[in-house]
Formats: sequence, structure tokens, C-alpha cells
Amino acid sequence: MTTSKRNPRLLWAIVLSLALLFVVTYGERLATKANLAAALVEQQARISEARQRQQALEQQLVYVRSDAYIEEAARNDLGMVQPGDELLIVVEGKSATTAASDALAPTTTDEPSLLQTWLKRLGF
Repeated sequence: MTTSKRNPRLLWAIVLSLALLFVVTYGERLATKANLAAALVEQQARISEARQRQQALEQQLVYVRSDAYIEEAARNDLGMVQPGDELLIVVEGKSATTAASDALAPTTTDEPSLLQTWLKRLGF
């Protein structure tokens, strides 16, 4: 009987190469799994934010469809009043106390009027 002797170095090189290939492939799969897990967490956070936004919009839609919103819009934006209400229009400007004190104060000023200033600038 003849037994063929195999080269033990060649056998160890093949086993080592296969083990190295297994380790590299396993590492790549672990990295891919970690990336997918991170993407999953990010997407779940985005879904949660979108659901909160959706709830807020649904609440706003319910309010906009209510009579309270219509009344508020009619009063604030359109200037409408209900029967029996008095409409008060607030004019921005001087208060009543400063207007009264201005009426009592003398009207002499040392500053030229706006028309005089422009005429002076234009050379007239």
C-alpha cells in the first residue's frame, strides 16, 4: 500500500485562507447590520415626528372647521360684529394725553418744514 503524503504547509495555508475569508465576510455582515440598525432608528424617529406633526395638523383642522374659528376670523380679519356688539376701531398714533398737551403747547418751531427742506436741497 502506498500512502501519499500531503504537504502539511499547503493544507494549513488553505485552512488559514478559508478562516480569514470567513472572518472578513462575517465582519462585513456585522458592519452592514450596524448600518441598517442605525438607519432603522433614524427612520423610526422620523416616523414619530411625522405622527406628531399629523396630530397637530388634525387638531388644527378640527379647530378651523369649528364655529369658534369662523367667528374669530370674521371678527379679526373681516371686521364683522355680532348684533348688539359695538365696533371700536383703534387708531395707532398719539395718545389722548399727548394730543391734548400738543394742542395747548405753542406751535413755534425752529426747524424748517419738510417742503422747505426739499426745496433747499433741490436748489430753489
